[in-house]
Amino acid sequence: MHRRASPGSQDHFDLFPYIAILMSLLGALLTATLGMASLSLGPGVAETWDMAARDGTASKAPVLVEWDGSALTVHEGAQRRRVPWLDDQAAAAGGMRPRSAAMQRLLAEFGQRSATGYVLFAVRPSGFATLPRLTDDFRAAHIDIGYEPVGQERGVQLLSAGEHP
Repeated sequence: MHRRASPGSQDHFDLFPYIAILMSLLGALLTATLGMASLSLGPGVAETWDMAARDGTASKAPVLVEWDGSALTVHEGAQRRRVPWLDDQAAAAGGMRPRSAAMQRLLAEFGQRSATGYVLFAVRPSGFATLPRLTDDFRAAHIDIGYEPVGQERGVQLLSAGEHP
């Protein structure tokens, strides 16, 4: 006669506790990795753009200009110059808002350097709506431009040839 084995009499090995321990360990390692990454970035992280030509044939040098929708911040080496785009005094007088005098001087300055340089805009989200009108001003002055979006509060810098971040 053949006897059936009762279900409780078989030996078995359950892997669930070991898998749970491994998953907990992976979660702890992931948390530690993300914590280290956020500490290394820090609150003052900035974007760095390297514009050096890889083959050494760059024909024009970029000038970094930040655009926030109301004023331009021109980066000239370690110097920063803020230039208002439109004339607020004309707007207060009820007239059209023409380009400010400082903006007209800036366009003339970049126009003189248009054979050797171009303007690279770092566009903040607050400047997206007015960017087409601003770029029209530069194109009308025959100034070559480029633009790239950048976070509202994020710093930005432009590396020239031979510089390292």
